Amino acid sequence: MDALQDFAGATGFSQFYAGHVPLYALQIAYLRNDVSVDDMIAWLGTNFPEVAPYDHTRSLFSPLVGYNQSVSTFDQDGFRQLMPHVNLPYPEEGDAGLTPEALKLYRGLILFTELNHGYINPTINAYASEIQQAMPRLAN
Repeated sequence: MDALQDFAGATGFSQFYAGHVPLYALQIAYLRNDVSVDDMIAWLGTNFPEVAPYDHTRSLFSPLVGYNQSVSTFDQDGFRQLMPHVNLPYPEEGDAGLTPEALKLYRGLILFTELNHGYINPTINAYASEIQQAMPRLAN
């Protein structure tokens, strides 16, 4: 946390953020209103029924993430949280040829590919020994 605070102070991030609140508000609204996170979670829950449901999902997005996206899961005292870290799906040149519905799906893919690790990873972990036996060279 100290390193983050040092970074924020050295770069003047608080002032930068204050000057760009409308942009961040639009990005938050896009993820809330246009990307069907609830539908993604419902699909994952249906297709991975052996994974206990998450109580909360918090999406963290930043252009600083770039292509180094990840997901974190937290399970404490029975409370489970799924936290994908992604770059916001900014518009691209090829988007113009997509229908509005296709565009929502395409731009939501960046988030789905991290959310799904919260379901795929626990499923794979249950078969770790079988996977290691089947692919011993990959086990090391």
